[in-house]
Amino acid sequence: GPPAQPKLTPTLLYQRPQASPFAITLYLDGKKRLTTRLAGHRGQLRLPPIAPGQHTLRLQTGSPGQWLLNYTGAEPPAFTKRLSYRLDRQALQFKYRKQSAGDEVLSLRWHASTADQGRSQLRVSVQGPAAAGTGPFPHWTLRERRYHVAAGSGPPSMVLGTQDQWTDSGQTFFLPLGSDLAPGEYLIRLALQQGPPGYISVYRLQAGVFAERRLSVEQLFNDQ
Repeated sequence: GPPAQPKLTPTLLYQRPQASPFAITLYLDGKKRLTTRLAGHRGQLRLPPIAPGQHTLRLQTGSPGQWLLNYTGAEPPAFTKRLSYRLDRQALQFKYRKQSAGDEVLSLRWHASTADQGRSQLRVSVQGPAAAGTGPFPHWTLRERRYHVAAGSGPPSMVLGTQDQWTDSGQTFFLPLGSDLAPGEYLIRLALQQGPPGYISVYRLQAGVFAERRLSVEQLFNDQ
């Protein structure tokens, strides 16, 4: 038979002033597709699968709030859902594969809680194989770095999966991986040494193309 038509599963996000339970009904192209009850100041709901293409979605509810839906294009006003990991007194570590013999750069973005916007000190370490020979190399890698990061000054962002947490707009800093590091797998360790906790995102920057957004946390452990 013909191949199965691909389906999309949109996600509806909501932000409300009240936390009490409420009912919503969703209509797709004039037909009722879903009726359910939700609760909380914010949350998310996965919608039934729909075929790709242009559709009309109507939401009916008696609860005022802000409603966000993906797969709707990037016309303003639009928002970005960013994957970040909370970094507090428990450190994070993840595996990173260096793909080239030349320089590579990781871009890290720190989001501080709007409830506590003091300066944070982060320690970043790179663990892995020894240097690829004795050089000379255009750039050497500092395997132990400390960053003092202040709060961002832009508009705040809501933290999904929580009821009332917000973060600042974020501050970006960089971790250069020099040509002294041979291609292969390295362990990047992130630890909060001083200051308030927050959320961190990691991006791999590649010249000439958009940054690849990927952070695969392999293990959580206590910082000794």
